[in-house]
Amino acid sequence: MSAHSPTWPMSGTRDGAHRWRWIALAFLGALAIYATGAAPTVLEGDSGELQAVALAGGVAHSSGYPLFCLVSRVFALLPGDPAFRINLMSAFFGAAGVATLVLAAMELGVSGAAALGGAIVFGAGFSWWSASLRAEVYTLSLFVMLLAWRHVNLALRTRAPKDRIAAAVLLGVACTGHLSHLGAVAFLGLVLAWAAWREGRTWPEWPALVGAFVLGLTPYLYLVWADRVNLGFDYLDYVDHIFYPGTGVPDARLDGAFERLRWLVFGRNLLPGTPMEFHPGDLLRAIRKHCEPVVLFELGLPVTALVLPGFVRLWRLDSGAAIRVFAIVAASLLLAAQVSFGGLFALFLLFPLALLSLLAALGIEWAAGSCSRVGPRAPWPCRSSRRCSWCRRTSCAAARTRTRSAASASWCTTRAPIVRCGSCTGGSSSRSRCATSGSRSRVPCRTARCSSRTGPTWVSCSTTCTACASGATSRSCSSAVRST
Repeated sequence: MSAHSPTWPMSGTRDGAHRWRWIALAFLGALAIYATGAAPTVLEGDSGELQAVALAGGVAHSSGYPLFCLVSRVFALLPGDPAFRINLMSAFFGAAGVATLVLAAMELGVSGAAALGGAIVFGAGFSWWSASLRAEVYTLSLFVMLLAWRHVNLALRTRAPKDRIAAAVLLGVACTGHLSHLGAVAFLGLVLAWAAWREGRTWPEWPALVGAFVLGLTPYLYLVWADRVNLGFDYLDYVDHIFYPGTGVPDARLDGAFERLRWLVFGRNLLPGTPMEFHPGDLLRAIRKHCEPVVLFELGLPVTALVLPGFVRLWRLDSGAAIRVFAIVAASLLLAAQVSFGGLFALFLLFPLALLSLLAALGIEWAAGSCSRVGPRAPWPCRSSRRCSWCRRTSCAAARTRTRSAASASWCTTRAPIVRCGSCTGGSSSRSRCATSGSRSRVPCRTARCSSRTGPTWVSCSTTCTACASGATSRSCSSAVRST
């Protein structure tokens, strides 16, 4: 694939400012709603503890949440009620997560209105809404996880080592936000390793990816330091007095700095720690028990019905992204069923719920008929019933906008029907049935390619579509004049 292959955004977002207006609308609207409803002062339970950690420093309860401990120190500097500042932090990152979903949906080709609708579905869900109104770790951790997921997708398209390294760092940082992302992080890490292997860069990139992931975990060192100096609110200090009430001095199990960190992250508040049992039957019963309230109160039945057509449309746009979404949802569901219970189940599923909301946005646009009847506004509308052989949309202008950045790519010369061309559209070359001649001409990829129901029609490497290149508004790509 050419180094200039198209990257996200995949779809024809013809005006970048237009896209960012939708993102700003989502962020500011969500922030206004969440901040207005946020708790005004001190809370009880975990939220009260996190407020104390944010204002005084220290170590939070298991698993420590070092990312929250560090970022909340910045929000602690804001004016106003000290406890409300930390509640406002959850509202801020709750709105940022909603805006990130709008960005991801529009990059997949969803219209601004449908992308906003999918983000509203997620932002109005019970768990995300409640987590955005009080001091909690979930909004910050999910925001970082969404950034990591998006950067993995970017790295798969650019095939650039620097993007894979940056994605590995973000995956490590996501683990410091909340361990409910471990299943998704493990899968996406394997995806990055596979991408490096596919490029023939197993050495030295695999060690570099591991090092980048470890670099993202460095916020945990803050917990070691805070516990050592007994800074502010130290949860481990309370643990010492509970497990060793006589002296408050731990034995060898909690004596060393990294032994204490390991127990904080993986000990599940048990001393001595007990191994977690795995029973497939219990796992399936837990999934069946908790999925019903998640569907009813997080997404809702009408939105859930749009997930399947949204997945089908994502498959047509990018089958690799669809497979990754399915695998992430499955891995996160299994992890949540294994380690969570009660109301925590939905909180452990916030990331897959965000991805399902993204599929719902694709389903909303499908239901509205924008793919087959309305089409994006463009200077060269495709007026026939034929569809673009890459994106399966009726409008050929979308394909031209997608491929415009690949200045050095060439068209296929084979007559075999293909799903996508690795040379021109940036698709996976291993899935392509394109038999190129090997030449890399300078024909721009903005030339559109439409397909009828019997097979695609394209321009060879030595020709240019004069209808697309000259900007004729009355011609469809199926009847374009070609010149050599």
